[in-house]
Amino acid sequence: MAKHKLSAMFSDLRGKLNGSKFSKGRSCHTLTNKVKGSNPRTSSQGVVRSLFREYTSKWKTLDPGVILAWNSAANDTAYKNIFGDSYKTTGHKLYVKLNVEALLNGFPEIPIPIVPVVPTIVDIANLSMTAATHVHTFDTLQPLDAGTALIVTATRPVSPGKTNLKGLYRRIGTIPAPLDAGQVDFHNMYEAEFGIPTVGKKVGVIVFTSDPSGGVKFKAGAELAKAVK
Repeated sequence: MAKHKLSAMFSDLRGKLNGSKFSKGRSCHTLTNKVKGSNPRTSSQGVVRSLFREYTSKWKTLDPGVILAWNSAANDTAYKNIFGDSYKTTGHKLYVKLNVEALLNGFPEIPIPIVPVVPTIVDIANLSMTAATHVHTFDTLQPLDAGTALIVTATRPVSPGKTNLKGLYRRIGTIPAPLDAGQVDFHNMYEAEFGIPTVGKKVGVIVFTSDPSGGVKFKAGAELAKAVK
């Protein structure tokens, strides 16, 4: 699916043409080619889908006053698309998004809208992955304050010559705070998602710090990429 921004010549573009579909969402216009999706079935993606179904169903059971509160919070919440344009979401989508993120981060569900907590900014370094001993680590250079979490994303093992890893990252797990600065072993979450990495292949890791709702995220330092030993 490609996202596109219309010029002054076109204010709207929808419909189908030669196997492509033009549509408009809340954030931007999209162009989709009609292809069969791969629909991956990894353990982490299964958890996310299950939570989305659960909170989509829970939304229908909320009291009218609570729904009104979520709709009001959504109206006051602005997101930005990849073009930098602001857009508003709905109370239903905000409720599902924040609750799914909260549970994935190891926090309790959010029954009513909350004020986001600004998370600690944490830098990471010294990525190391050793297949034979199942030791995959990186270092956090600052402590992580209580009330926030460290979200770990990584790529599957790729060719060592591959330099652009954009689009390959998957969320593999969350490390709750408080967390002292120092070495973090993430081998369990990595191998649960991708299996034992192949020696000589490259793996990329990007870590984010997040508030309990997942509504505020900061990238924790630069992307780290390392060949597996």
